Amino acid sequence: MPTLSYPITGVVYSPSGKVSGATVTLTLGTESTSATSNSKGEYSVNAGNLSNFAVGSEATLSATLPGRGTISQSVTLTDSPQVVDLVLTESSDMEYVVSSSQDRYPLTFVSLLDYAGNKLSVSNPLHVFTENRPLTQKTSGTNTKYIGEAAPGTPVEVARWRIRKAILSTQEVTWADGNAEFDKIWDNRTGYDYS
Repeated sequence: MPTLSYPITGVVYSPSGKVSGATVTLTLGTESTSATSNSKGEYSVNAGNLSNFAVGSEATLSATLPGRGTISQSVTLTDSPQVVDLVLTESSDMEYVVSSSQDRYPLTFVSLLDYAGNKLSVSNPLHVFTENRPLTQKTSGTNTKYIGEAAPGTPVEVARWRIRKAILSTQEVTWADGNAEFDKIWDNRTGYDYS
């Protein structure tokens, strides 16, 4: 007996445009039927391929492409063709499991992108450029002077200062903890080792 045709068609998108190669799956109970989106992001699945198909049933339509994302949504099956566009959301392969019931919930994350559209990561950090603004400077002491530099508005109790110690009589200048990193607290300037 030939399969009846109850098509669900649409286009798979990601935030950057149409997606080819995504697996689109229609699931009803324990049965499913799948298709792959073409070079224009278009897909077509036939609900008639499901032996338990019934008009009015709630099915799940999902699309996934490893490394690009996933989407899953409910659709009510009809006896007419349906158009459902799908937009992939960045996702991970982690699941949240409720231990008392063993229910599983996929975790979905938003991935930040750099200016070229690449995912941000430890190996691809976001580079931020700021205007050439003068650093705030604080000094204290007479013969021994502490010179602290930080971005304007940085609180003195926050570890975003670089601090030098200058001994005026010998003209010796040394750095807190032996480096010029902006990771010191101005209020703790006398407690650092200088070299």
